[in-house]
Amino acid sequence: MFAEIIICALMALPSVEFVQSRTFESSTIDQYGNSFTVTGLSGLVWAGDNTWYGVMDNSSHIVSLEIDYQMNGYISVELQSGLLLSRYGDYEDIALGTDGSIILSDETTQDLHAFHPETGDLIESYALHPIYQTRRSNLGCESFCSNGESVWIANEEALLGDGPTATPENGTTVRITHGPLGVLQSATQVAYEVDQMPGPYIPITNDGQSGLVAILELPSGEVLCLERSLAFVDALLKSKIYLIDFSSATDVQSFATLLGSEYDPCNKELLYEGPRENMEGLSIGPELDEDSYLLLGIVDDGDPISDNRINAFIVHDVSVCSEDVNNDDVVGVADILELIEFWGSCNDCDADINDDGVVDVLDILQVVAAWGPC
Repeated sequence: MFAEIIICALMALPSVEFVQSRTFESSTIDQYGNSFTVTGLSGLVWAGDNTWYGVMDNSSHIVSLEIDYQMNGYISVELQSGLLLSRYGDYEDIALGTDGSIILSDETTQDLHAFHPETGDLIESYALHPIYQTRRSNLGCESFCSNGESVWIANEEALLGDGPTATPENGTTVRITHGPLGVLQSATQVAYEVDQMPGPYIPITNDGQSGLVAILELPSGEVLCLERSLAFVDALLKSKIYLIDFSSATDVQSFATLLGSEYDPCNKELLYEGPRENMEGLSIGPELDEDSYLLLGIVDDGDPISDNRINAFIVHDVSVCSEDVNNDDVVGVADILELIEFWGSCNDCDADINDDGVVDVLDILQVVAAWGPC
């Protein structure tokens, strides 16, 4: 019986399997017919069917990719075209708005910018909490994703007041923000501990780092984080994909510094580790089989050993009923009682089923609609 419980627990976790890697072209044309070099790709998002968008750092362009796929996760990649944006920025990640807009995270200004998908005109900007302005150069607003209702966003390595950057001996601590797009300055923040560098600094150049470079929400609501490291080891660049558990993490939104503060960081569990070059972006794609999805990573060619490349994975997700608040695999009276216990304002708690920041009658109606086995 004990063994069966262990097996069931293991089956309940998502898993990530690497499938293959594909390179693609290094130039295309924008909406005005002008050619430009495709380089520094740092983020990726699925736009439906076979269309994906990639964003370049230190640029005013995004690119469109046609990625055909098979049910076993094998892909082919073709660079289609580019979109010239009305605003230059150090863009690091990309998501789609509910209105079809293209939203980019800017590492220089530490905010988000929404652009028109056809003209490239700036529609609106969204400011983050002022604490992100204390970022270190080139280690700011690196990771960003959206599920249409709320966003996840994080810096790459520790803010100046939160601690040191990663070393071969110690990791670094970053802040992950989660909340609705329009109120990110007051949204929930949790601490995330990045791994230490996997080896010593590179001789002569003294290069080396370890940071959080992508965050992703799965269809089940589970969250994955991509860490990238550079060190003097067998493969200079390595990638790790973690499953994140926020259930016991402290909301540190009001903390002026994490140094010397008492808090619980989010927990993480390693799902994948491998030498995937300078992989900076991660995006979920179409469903391949029941609870299995295409997961793509994009590689930044800004170093001597990386090129424009898409890495294909299969992620085996777990169907989760958000309405099953007490996790007993049944949506019923017990879940209603859980909602009543947390009634009212509730930041990033399981009882807030629709993620609107409050537990109220709307959450109860959603429970009633999902009544029964889960």
